[in-house]
Amino acid sequence: MALGIPEPDIGGARVNMTFNHSGKIFRRGEHMSAAEVRSIAPKNRDAAESAGFIRVYARGGERFIVAVAKDKFNVIEGRRLNDKPLTREEADALARAK
Repeated sequence: MALGIPEPDIGGARVNMTFNHSGKIFRRGEHMSAAEVRSIAPKNRDAAESAGFIRVYARGGERFIVAVAKDKFNVIEGRRLNDKPLTREEADALARAK
């Protein structure tokens, strides 16, 4: 269990420090899907979260704005909410909308 989030409620994770898992490199600022997070053994997932490599969040949890290119952003809430990269203003509006 990821620091209090039951396994079925894991929505994903924000990557805070680059690391390699199962041959895939997860870079700082990226988001991991719920399936990618669950593929990490619970003990190792808790260690990665405690060490600050990832921040696991629950389904329907927090929304994040992630820069994907110069002046282009995605909004993430367990998955990407927008179809194509947005301006900062569009991303802010989507992140606030519930």
